[in-house]
Amino acid sequence: MKKIITVLVAVIAVSAILFAITFAIKKYKENNALATADTVYEMSDNIGSVTVNEGVARQMLGQYPLEVLGIEKPLDEYIMKLSETNALNNRACKVELFLTEKAEIPEAIFAISGYECFVFDVTKNEYLLLTLNGAFSVETKETTEPEETLFYDEENNTKLHKVIDKYSADELGFQKNPSEYIMVVLGSTVKAKDGKTVYPVKMYETDGTSTNYTCAIDGETVYKFDTTEKMYVKV
Repeated sequence: MKKIITVLVAVIAVSAILFAITFAIKKYKENNALATADTVYEMSDNIGSVTVNEGVARQMLGQYPLEVLGIEKPLDEYIMKLSETNALNNRACKVELFLTEKAEIPEAIFAISGYECFVFDVTKNEYLLLTLNGAFSVETKETTEPEETLFYDEENNTKLHKVIDKYSADELGFQKNPSEYIMVVLGSTVKAKDGKTVYPVKMYETDGTSTNYTCAIDGETVYKFDTTEKMYVKV
C-alpha cells in the first residue's frame, strides 16, 4: 500500500550565510587539505548528472539550516571526506564530516544523489531526505507489503501546478501532462543553461509512487531537463 503525507517544504530561496572563521583555522585547513578535496564523483541517473567534489558538496549541503543537518557548528568548520555509497538503492556520493583529521567517528554523514541530499539517521539506520524544513523518510520498511510514503506540501503543490500545468507532456519531456502528477520541490538549487538559479521540481504519481521526471522553476519561468546537455533549459 502507499500513502501520502503532507508537510511544509519551503519554496523560497535560503539566504547565503557567511561564517566568521579565524585566520588560524583557515591556515590550518589550507595546510592540511585532504586528499579527497579534489576527488570528483560523477553521479548520474535518469533525472540528470551531477559532478560532486568537496566544493559542490559544501554548496549543496550549505543550503540547509544547521538544525536540519543535525550539526552544531558551521559547515565550513568541519573536515569533509567523500566516498561512494548507496542511498535508497541509488548510487550516491557519501559525505562525512569530522572535527579533526585524526577523528575516526564522523559527526554527521550525508549522501548526494542527483539533485537530492540525504542525511544518515544512526537511530533509524537509514538515509532521510533533506528538505528546508526537516529530514524525512521517503520509504517505510516492509511489513506484509511494501509501503512508500511521500511528503509534500499541498498548498505548494497547487501553486506549482498553476505555473507548470500550462505546458504539455511533450514540451516538458514527461510521459503524462504535468496536471496528472503531484509536484515536490527538492529543496536544492542548480544552475540552468541560461545561468539562472532554478529550483528542481520532482513529479510523483497521485498514489505517491516516485517517477524519474523533473522540471525546474525560477519564479514564473519553467525549465525542462535536457537529457543531451544534462542541464535545465527554458521551455
